[in-house]
Amino acid sequence: MGAADHDLMSTYFGPANGLLVEREMLHCFIALEVTEAVFEGPGVLAWNQVHVSDHWDEGGDIDWDALYGDLFRHEFSRELDEVWAEIPPIREISTEYRGRLVPDLCVR
Repeated sequence: MGAADHDLMSTYFGPANGLLVEREMLHCFIALEVTEAVFEGPGVLAWNQVHVSDHWDEGGDIDWDALYGDLFRHEFSRELDEVWAEIPPIREISTEYRGRLVPDLCVR
């Protein structure tokens, strides 16, 4: 991720998700960046950041695209698509993975 991408994440996406945590739409949002790649090879994605988040209702009937669009419009006076357009394409395949709750690691 380049400096401009990092700035967009710090200026918009991190704070936007922070607001959703405050509003109890997301349970948490943690953004992590690697400092060193341990392994690189053909067919292996070059990961440089991992976002961990969870929403209370597992998606339910929430229109997440509309929610984020409205949030960016009202909180940042920007259209979400305009901000996404500033991030250069960095991969050809999706890297969004959905995990499941691991009860042994769950804080209750």
